[in-house]
Amino acid sequence: MTIALPDPKELISLVGIPGWLGEQLQPLHDESSDSGLFGPGSVTWKVFREPLLVAGGARALLMQAAHPLVAQGALDHSAMMQDPFGRLYRTAEWTVTMAFGTTAEVHDACRNVHRMHSRVSGTLPEVSATATVPAHTEYRARDSSLARWVHATLVQSLVATYEACVGTLSREEKDKFVCEWNAVARLMGIPRSGLLYSWQELAQYIDSELGPQGKAHVSEGSRRIASSILSPTFVPRVLKPAWAGLTFLSVGLLPDTLKREYGIHWTPAHRLLWHAALAQHRAARKLTPRTLRTTGLYSYASKRCRGDLAHRARMNGALVS
Repeated sequence: MTIALPDPKELISLVGIPGWLGEQLQPLHDESSDSGLFGPGSVTWKVFREPLLVAGGARALLMQAAHPLVAQGALDHSAMMQDPFGRLYRTAEWTVTMAFGTTAEVHDACRNVHRMHSRVSGTLPEVSATATVPAHTEYRARDSSLARWVHATLVQSLVATYEACVGTLSREEKDKFVCEWNAVARLMGIPRSGLLYSWQELAQYIDSELGPQGKAHVSEGSRRIASSILSPTFVPRVLKPAWAGLTFLSVGLLPDTLKREYGIHWTPAHRLLWHAALAQHRAARKLTPRTLRTTGLYSYASKRCRGDLAHRARMNGALVS
C-alpha cells in the first residue's frame, strides 16, 4: 500500500498553519499553585509553550504505530480508524496535562489511561505478522516494553518538533528533558530498569527497535493506522486544511526508513517545501511578540504557579459573599 501525500502545490497554502489545535486545548482546571511534575524553569515548560508542538503528536502516533503490537491494540480497541482527529486531540490533551497540570490533574489523567488500558489485550493476526513479531503474539497495553516504546517515541517526537519549528536545544537540555519525563514514565508503569537517562540513550534505543532485529517494523495494521492519519475519511471538512498541513509537517519528521516502510510517497518536491515551510515559520516566529507565540496553557500554568489564579478565586469569593 502506497500513501500519497497531497501535491506540493496544494500544500503551499497550508504549511503556515498556526498551532490551532494547541490553542483549543484546555484540560486544566485546578487553580491551586501546585507546579505539577515540572514547573517554571524546566526544559519541559520551555518546549511546551510552543503552540505548533502539537505536530509532534501526529509524528508520535506514526512512530508508535510502527510497532505491530501497538498498532493492533489501536485497531482492536479504539476508534482510531473512524476518528483520527479525536485520537490526536486526546493524545495532545493527555500530554499537555502531564506538562502543565497540577499533581492531582496528572495523577487523574494517568489513572484514566490505566483504566482504559486494563481492557486492552489480544493477539496479532497473521496478516499483520512481521519478521520479528510473529503471528499470534499476545499483546497487553500495560506491557512495560510496549509502554517504553510509546513513551520514548513521544519524547523524541516532542524534541524533534521543537527543533524543527523553533530552534536547537543543547545536548544538556535534551538530556534534562529525557530525565524530566522519567517521572511520567514511572506513572505509566515503566520500571526503573526501563528508564532512559540521556538523549543519546533514547536515540540508541529507538534506533535499535527500528533496526533489523528490532520489533518496530511496519505491519499491515501499522499501514492502516497511518492511512487513517494521513488520508482520513471522517475529519470534519472545516478541519481538513489544518489537518493536511499538520500531518505534512509530521511526516517530514519521520525517519526515512519509516517513510519507506509505510509506503509514503515523499518526493524531492515535498522535501523542499517542508524545509522552506519550516524556515518561513521560524522567520515569522522571530517577528511575533512572545505573548502571541506561546500557548495559552503556558500562560495559565504560569499564573497558577505564581498564585494569581488562587488569589483571583479568593477575591471573587469575597465579592460574591
